[in-house]
Amino acid sequence: MIRKPVVAGRFYPQTKQELINEIEQCFSSDLGPGIAELNRSEKLQEFEKSKVIALISPHAGYVFSGPCAAHGFYEVYHSSNKELTENQRCVVILGVNHTGLGSSGISLLDFETPLGVVKNNRWLSQELNKLSKVPLDEAPHIYEHSIEVQLPFLQYTFENKFTLIPIVVDADADFNAIGKALFQIKNKCKEFIVIASSDFTHYGFEYHYIPFGENATEKVKEDDLETIKVILKKDSMKFLERANERTICGRYTITSLLEYVNNVEKEGKVKGELLKYYLSNDIYPSQSFVGYASIVFKTNSN
Repeated sequence: MIRKPVVAGRFYPQTKQELINEIEQCFSSDLGPGIAELNRSEKLQEFEKSKVIALISPHAGYVFSGPCAAHGFYEVYHSSNKELTENQRCVVILGVNHTGLGSSGISLLDFETPLGVVKNNRWLSQELNKLSKVPLDEAPHIYEHSIEVQLPFLQYTFENKFTLIPIVVDADADFNAIGKALFQIKNKCKEFIVIASSDFTHYGFEYHYIPFGENATEKVKEDDLETIKVILKKDSMKFLERANERTICGRYTITSLLEYVNNVEKEGKVKGELLKYYLSNDIYPSQSFVGYASIVFKTNSN
């Protein structure tokens, strides 16, 4: 069965060519990496010493967060093995439960976007279910956008040569167990990438969060950047404690990703890097706005 797109035509264009054009505009944007394409014409090279194993990526409409997201996918592309086939690369996307349908849940469906169908790695999805105790449940995925909006970027980046493990992570999940489970299955694929889908602070009356008075824009930036420092230190519990006092929608996805990164670090040093941060206010001024960040974690490839 196939999970049909639910935010095509709203968060991103609903036709293939328009969507490709939009993604390429995100890459070439002044707020993006500033390049027109992924340089696919370059000669195949060996793995770079620095290998992206995990990514925190925003999930708003592409007109707002797309250029920020492009930084992460550009980095992922240039640290990937271009020769891998679909079945050799697996991408885990940790999504948010915005809809309130169900709670945490792993989907066994293939996901469709205007760029085609992404195949679910059902075997590893089921393994993750057994090891993490996150149930197999389609309900959290029915109308959820946080996983869906990552897919066109991945399809464009890898030309559909990857399989997917989609997991919605809610408050009921055991984040430590998810991190350990991801670590246990990571070597089942030649290339294994974990993405935590999350925006950062949602500020203003629209989001019922107005702790700052004057200069709220600058104060939100400062506050988010302090949170990001905690993320880069890979302190999952300190991050969660801090995020629970704020409006970071993907606090559970990021916590799970950090638990995974800490397990990977037992095998060797993992370095976090903030690639880009900005506010929706930087694109469209408003009294209510959201922070976006693209953050990667890298390790030395074998």
